[in-house]
Amino acid sequence: MLAYRDAKTMAKAMREALAARDLTISHSEALEIVARQPTANEAAAVAWRQSEIPFPARKTTCNSKSVC
Repeated sequence: MLAYRDAKTMAKAMREALAARDLTISHSEALEIVARQPTANEAAAVAWRQSEIPFPARKTTCNSKSVC
């Protein structure tokens, strides 16, 4: 989760980048957009689920004489 200061900084940067392209949004609109963005962990989880890579196999410490 982003700290609120990070979100404010990201919203300000987005507003400045959009203003350079003659697009204007309010600061509250920018904050709402930033709040809807996934975190890095969420984005990685989504990418993993959408990939063709199978989940890694679990390592077991069982031997032939023990019950797992």
